[in-house]
Amino acid sequence: DTWNAIQELLFDDDAKAFVEIAKDAGVPAPDEDNIGYEVEGNDGEVVATVEIAWPDRKIGFMTAEQAEDQEKIETLGWKILNLLDAADMNIGAAVSESACIATGSAR
Repeated sequence: DTWNAIQELLFDDDAKAFVEIAKDAGVPAPDEDNIGYEVEGNDGEVVATVEIAWPDRKIGFMTAEQAEDQEKIETLGWKILNLLDAADMNIGAAVSESACIATGSAR
């Protein structure tokens, strides 16, 4: 299935754990092209990379290394989930209803 194919593309352990949580919660898998998704700012320049992204909903998961750019893309309207968010909430509803997502980094 698509989640398994996505997991094969990932190297980060937290990203792999996020996939397991999302898959178990019944979250629809993003398109494989949205793994390592580059978010562009208003000027068309890449401002951040999101490890696992649903760009149509502006929701994603960033690795610890990528999270240094989290504030930049949150100002563009993105909601970034981390493992604590995923474990503590109904991630399926979060991805379906992006307005209800609590953001914040535990890194």
